[in-house]
Amino acid sequence: MERPKDGVVFDENGFRVTAHHNMHVGAPKPGQPWESFSYRFEADGHAVVYSGDVAHPEDVDPLVAQGCDLLLMETGHHTVEAVGQYAARVLPKGARLGYLHHGRAVMADRAGELRKAKAIMGERAFFTEEGMVMEIGTGSV
Repeated sequence: MERPKDGVVFDENGFRVTAHHNMHVGAPKPGQPWESFSYRFEADGHAVVYSGDVAHPEDVDPLVAQGCDLLLMETGHHTVEAVGQYAARVLPKGARLGYLHHGRAVMADRAGELRKAKAIMGERAFFTEEGMVMEIGTGSV
């Protein structure tokens, strides 16, 4: 399988996927490809940005710059507060923040960490669950 590169990696029938490298594993040596990516998924006038692991929440700036309905951001390497404060600065009004790939703090005190997330983002923040289904554009999760 070919490694992704920055830019549109899929675009068919109104469904577009855009990749952008992030700094999770650092910058590659000259001439080597990027190893870690975040993605933007677009369809029917809606967009979801998925971070995967990142070095800094700002690594997804190029993908959220056009706005999005939902940002799925990891907490494995970042605090709930850092991710929430980032999202509060960059997400358009009404966009939701789903925390995923939970780190030790969330795993140790899920309810307490969710309270921290909601203190920043209100009801727009939620923790993802295995098997969760989301409908974008309807406001339901």
